[in-house]
Amino acid sequence: MPALADKNSILMYKTALSNALTCQPQGQNIHGRIFGGFLMRRAFELAHATAQLFSGGEIIFLEVDDVTFKRPVNIGDLLQLESVVLYTQQKDERSLAGTDHRPHPEIHVEVVAYVTDPSKLTSHVSNTFNFTFAVRNKEKVLAVYPGTELEAERVVRMMLTDKEQEEHDLATMAS
Repeated sequence: MPALADKNSILMYKTALSNALTCQPQGQNIHGRIFGGFLMRRAFELAHATAQLFSGGEIIFLEVDDVTFKRPVNIGDLLQLESVVLYTQQKDERSLAGTDHRPHPEIHVEVVAYVTDPSKLTSHVSNTFNFTFAVRNKEKVLAVYPGTELEAERVVRMMLTDKEQEEHDLATMAS
């Protein structure tokens, strides 16, 4: 019931954006496939737009998580990029590892790249990218909540990965 919804939160699916393009030869690498940097740039552009539209504020790029190229993308493939805000963290909220406070609200955006073949009605995941942005000129951003069990699993997986990365970074700095 929308009238009962918290005005400081939003469901994850309402943060989604998407983009589609046919992969052209100018984006190819020496193996005749699409260069990974091209995919990363397109994913970053969509993630940035998602964060900016979501927050309505000035976005600062903080980090990209490890990128694994699961399947190649060929010239002529139809590439679909889908982004969503997985979760947010508020200014002065403790980090996932519980060590420090954030100077700005943060937005964690996931972009999934699909290679689609409309003639065969098939689609497979080529890559998943995870980006973190800070919002400079806002004190608060909306909290994002998953609406399904699958969305909740994605959020938990990403939060655990982010926590492990932060703990690893702290251990590296201490040694």
